[in-house]
Amino acid sequence: MSTPTTVSWGTGLFSGFTRLCKGLAVVLVGSHLLIHFFPSAVNYLALIPARTIPFAWNLITAGYIEQTVYGVVVSTFSLLFFGKLLEPIWGSREFCKFIFVVNFSNFS
Repeated sequence: MSTPTTVSWGTGLFSGFTRLCKGLAVVLVGSHLLIHFFPSAVNYLALIPARTIPFAWNLITAGYIEQTVYGVVVSTFSLLFFGKLLEPIWGSREFCKFIFVVNFSNFS
């Protein structure tokens, strides 16, 4: 009789991502798909100077809007791999603060 073989996913390159990083990656890809299928959503989610006052949530959502496939791929992989390294050291709360500061620093 043969023994069943099991596949171990323990220490590979694409393993070990935290739930927070996976969730933020889903938000990045989801916002890209939303913009792709509903282009008028850019007016409500992206940071447009004339529309920031009536849509104050733009300050939060603008950091997660990527309009190109290249941009969303680079942002998602960067978030996953840097998050995989930083979140275990800093903790989820500090990593969230870091993401928040990085998103706001891109506006200037």
